[in-house]
Amino acid sequence: MRFSKIAALLAVIIGVCYGAQGLVDVADSREFKSVQELAKSGNSDAQRVLGEAYSAGYLVGRDDNEALKWLKLSAEQGNASAQLSLASLYSRIGDKDSASKWLERARVNGCLGAARSVSDLGFNSL
Repeated sequence: MRFSKIAALLAVIIGVCYGAQGLVDVADSREFKSVQELAKSGNSDAQRVLGEAYSAGYLVGRDDNEALKWLKLSAEQGNASAQLSLASLYSRIGDKDSASKWLERARVNGCLGAARSVSDLGFNSL
């Protein structure tokens, strides 16, 4: 069944927001291709994973523009983990206003790691 295969794949590769900001843990490039297909079809978790892969340079070359593209797609669907990853990426590239915006959205959406990330990203408060 397609749904159970997708669910199993995502269970392996997604790190829910509870402190693991999520370096991608994809076993091999075949699974990574599946993630790419899911991301292109609009799956928010797969988009987050793909964005984090580009941000970290995991199984692909590091590419902040691609990372932003995929993380934004996921974050705009309300994925709190993607919102936290997007805040981190914006902070790394020096866009503190966007980082603050996405960090606040992650916090509001219940991402427990967002409050802890305030100090990691160099913000005193939101």
